[in-house]
Amino acid sequence: MTADAPGSDEALIAAAKAGDAAAFGDLVRRHEPRVHRFLAQLTGNREDARDLGQEVFIRFHRHLPRHRPGARVEPWLFTVARRRAIDLLRARRAQVPLDERLPAPPGPPPGGDLWDFARAVLSPRAFALLWLRYGEDLPVGEAAARFGCSPVAARVALHRARRTLARALDADARASVPLAACAARHRRTEAPS
Repeated sequence: MTADAPGSDEALIAAAKAGDAAAFGDLVRRHEPRVHRFLAQLTGNREDARDLGQEVFIRFHRHLPRHRPGARVEPWLFTVARRRAIDLLRARRAQVPLDERLPAPPGPPPGGDLWDFARAVLSPRAFALLWLRYGEDLPVGEAAARFGCSPVAARVALHRARRTLARALDADARASVPLAACAARHRRTEAPS
């Protein structure tokens, strides 16, 4: 599909800029499921993900007149989504008294979810990239593009995130649970409603 083919992001953006609300609705429907899953994984809460997703698309609509022709939509959406999720997590953390902020890192509960464990152990930035790569099953280059970094930087960050998780799992038998298998199970059970 070419950049200006009917139904392409570029054609829908052009129509939305001209005032076509249905075209903007099509853009939202096209990108909302992945943005929602991404936010749900970052925040650990589907309702927060839904609220943040609405904020992301409201910002997208506001910034639509400044969209450069040929610029991809998803990197912008994922960058705004990541920043909004980090802002929310920081605000929550600031509300917790200092003496409650320093518990030992959580161990995965028996039969627990590796993604929940990863969210608790990794920084929001590292978790976001890990989710794009394994949760969304994107190639490293595509995850890097959506994350707004180079493929080399993404590979380094992924390596560090996996190493951090392996250390946190402390060579437990759960360390052999493949992230992609957990992600596939999570996508089936956590599909946005």
